[in-house]
Amino acid sequence: MKVLYIGPLNYSTTTFHRMLAIKSLGHELLPINTRPLSVDRREATLPQRILRKIRGPRDLAGVNLKILQLLSKTVFDILWIDKGLTVYPETLKLVKSINPKMLLVGYSPDDMLNPRNQTRAFLKGLPLYDYFFTTKSYGVRELEEIGAKKVIFVGNAFEPSVHHPYVVTAEDRRKYGGQVGFIGDYEADRAESMFYLAKNGIPVRIWGTNWRKNKFTHKNFLIEMRPLLGSDYAKAISCFDINLAFLRKINRDLQTTRTMEIPACKGFMLAERTGEHLQLFTEGVEAEYFSDNEELLAKVKFYLKNKKQRQKIALNGFNRAQSSGYSNLARMSEIFEIIERHIALVGKNRTDF
Repeated sequence: MKVLYIGPLNYSTTTFHRMLAIKSLGHELLPINTRPLSVDRREATLPQRILRKIRGPRDLAGVNLKILQLLSKTVFDILWIDKGLTVYPETLKLVKSINPKMLLVGYSPDDMLNPRNQTRAFLKGLPLYDYFFTTKSYGVRELEEIGAKKVIFVGNAFEPSVHHPYVVTAEDRRKYGGQVGFIGDYEADRAESMFYLAKNGIPVRIWGTNWRKNKFTHKNFLIEMRPLLGSDYAKAISCFDINLAFLRKINRDLQTTRTMEIPACKGFMLAERTGEHLQLFTEGVEAEYFSDNEELLAKVKFYLKNKKQRQKIALNGFNRAQSSGYSNLARMSEIFEIIERHIALVGKNRTDF
């Protein structure tokens, strides 16, 4: 099929990874990047930061015009929009008038009921999508209640071309890793949990953004103050004995991309315990979990002393990630099977889908 693919397409984004998977399925794909580097630079200026806070994200990349220009010249089967915060409902209506047979597909890895993840354009455009795919299981009902036609839950994924085991050297471990590590943005509860480990004698190394907000200091609490992206991120997972996997509470996470990426890199994962995590990776066999700081500390101490058990769990988690369809290719294959069934039924003039 011919796909017009809209989203933030810098190489380290999950949107970019989904695009790679769709291409691998054999579909013809034309991308439009909603966040080229020129937009990032403009949004970093003080006036744009103020405007973003007041009005929300703006279409600085000219995406709406680009969509309409391309559709006036080329017939597409699918318009795929990844978290279309700056795609206007007027654009989607024009899209439907230009090509009524084209399927409008929305996707978001975020909690779209969180006001921080919304824009007026997104909310007004939501009823115009034929399908909306969400990685939040609770989001299915909630998105349908605010106007989405058909919402389908799909799990998070890893990208095999990036998230795979790395052979690491002592220099790699010095550069990226250590005993216990976390790669991700600052949040207060995460900082508190890792500070709890630090003050109880566990060295913790943190990579990520916004950690300037952190108020804790300790000799065992090392914050690198920058993110790790792409292969650097994946290699760092291989450089830690224990990889912590915290959930973003403001997004009401029950699983995250990190849930899949750590095992895919054959890293030992110690994650917050949720029902979805327990379904994805068996506790004590394919991953480990904790529910409070005391349990977190106890498990860190145990597995730092038990390397063979740690390595066995990491291997089992890796095998589970490969065999259970947690890759981007597998997830996108699921989605396109749904889309292809829809198109086939419409082609037969049926309405029972």
